[in-house]
Amino acid sequence: MLVLSTVAAVTLIEVYLHAYMRSLPVISVAEAYQSAPLRFEATHVLSYNAYGCSANWLMLYRIEKPTSPHMNYAFFCFFKTAQNSSLLTQTLDILPVGIKPTSNDTGSHVYISLDEILFDANYTIVRVRYDFGEIGTYDVDFGLMLKIYSKTVLGHLPIDEIRISVGEILHYGP
Repeated sequence: MLVLSTVAAVTLIEVYLHAYMRSLPVISVAEAYQSAPLRFEATHVLSYNAYGCSANWLMLYRIEKPTSPHMNYAFFCFFKTAQNSSLLTQTLDILPVGIKPTSNDTGSHVYISLDEILFDANYTIVRVRYDFGEIGTYDVDFGLMLKIYSKTVLGHLPIDEIRISVGEILHYGP
């Protein structure tokens, strides 16, 4: 009975992961810039190694300057730009799972939330919404959280969760 329950649980997890895991194809950095869906202002390269497999992702991002106290956005777009495999691990994949923001504001004047995650054939884009309660200058770190998966013979297995620090000084007001 225990073996049957374990097999059923693993099967359900695999069905879930295959439905929600998007394995990005490897494209060149030049192709990533050309196929970016929006205009981006900055870049960050994320590298990860596990079990003899390594991958690089290019993150293009734009943090819109606040124009109102509500409904301001930041966009983060991920492209896989390098990948090698090993005997145990075929690929490494990332999945945005949330944010852990910080700011210099000690009150409750900054609100940051993960608004939307969009999957495309060549990229994954994350939209984050932020609001300010008062006029001021804020040192904000959006703290994007990513879960890293390895694709093995057994399927997609979660191996790590990392935080990408993306800071910006934002001024709202006259």
